[in-house]
Amino acid sequence: MPNFPLAILSETPLQKKLKQALDTPQVNHFKTAVGSGRTLALARCFQQEAYSLLWVLENPEQAAYYLNDLEELLGTTTVLFFPASYRQAYVSEATDNANVLLRAEVLRKLTNSKLPRIIVTYPQAVFEKVIS
Repeated sequence: MPNFPLAILSETPLQKKLKQALDTPQVNHFKTAVGSGRTLALARCFQQEAYSLLWVLENPEQAAYYLNDLEELLGTTTVLFFPASYRQAYVSEATDNANVLLRAEVLRKLTNSKLPRIIVTYPQAVFEKVIS
């Protein structure tokens, strides 16, 4: 696990706002931070709490950017990427088999483990149906 001292972020106004947002039972957004500031705040909040977080970003490129930041801060076993399979109806060649496997692996890890994790994804991946 990387040794970045995330504890120094505990008392920043952004960290307090994010902590408050995560403690309320509704969907919340935080827009005060930009770039990697969001990643730092989320990583610190994740370290302080004992539950998994789902981070839905606007598109695959943005999700990959923040995924890379989180993996550097928290390690690759804590952060999971949930991609879309790019499946199109009646076009089997359009399915990305690597992404199908990655989706299945993420779901398996979430089902079989009680460890808290951060799942990074984007709307196209979240709205794709999954067999139960």
